[in-house]
Amino acid sequence: MEFFLILVFIVFQSIFGIGLLLFGTPTFLVFGYTFPETLSLLLPISISISLFQFVFSSKKDFKFIKKFNIFCLPSLIISIYFILNIYEQFDFKIFISITITVVTLVSFFNKKLKINNERTNLYLVLIGIIHGISNLGGTLLSILSVSLNRNDKILSRFFISYGYLSMAISQYVVLYLLDELILNYKNFLYLAFVILIYFPTQFFFRNIDTSKFNNWIYFTALIYGVMIFFKFFKS
Repeated sequence: MEFFLILVFIVFQSIFGIGLLLFGTPTFLVFGYTFPETLSLLLPISISISLFQFVFSSKKDFKFIKKFNIFCLPSLIISIYFILNIYEQFDFKIFISITITVVTLVSFFNKKLKINNERTNLYLVLIGIIHGISNLGGTLLSILSVSLNRNDKILSRFFISYGYLSMAISQYVVLYLLDELILNYKNFLYLAFVILIYFPTQFFFRNIDTSKFNNWIYFTALIYGVMIFFKFFKS
């Protein structure tokens, strides 16, 4: 089951820029993985996909990179350090389910929200906090990216890919420094599938309409969030 799910998440993230952490984190927590085990499994795969999307993007915005590094990464590092020190002391599943509900509802009502440049810094701090404590900041990251680049799916995915890349690397370093990193070399075999899957899926990315691209991100995040929410409370 792990193998099949990872392949599905790789395909989705290769096209849309999100999916592996957003969908994989609650899924593997439901299956009984600990938070460090889940991160150790998913982060190397997420880093590799985001790196491809960052390097091969035909458009780049280095002002966004600078702003992201200043406002998002510090809050992410502080949050993940905090959660890795206390995650065994409370019901992580309930916490994740509440987080999913909140961020997916924000996603659902996104078209009514206006994210202007003045609010961007606050959203970046919020993304860092949510991603650090739950690994689910991807939904807000995608909302921000699409809102700032509504008519440009290439820049939207560039924003998402850089955000995921920098956050995943930061998380991986913190895991290592706290001695919470679980090295299972089987996990790195999934990187071979990233190489095999990523480039063929770019055909779908190039040919999907920008509005459909945005709607797929929001719709999938909302539906999956609701499913996982009920799954958590049944488990």
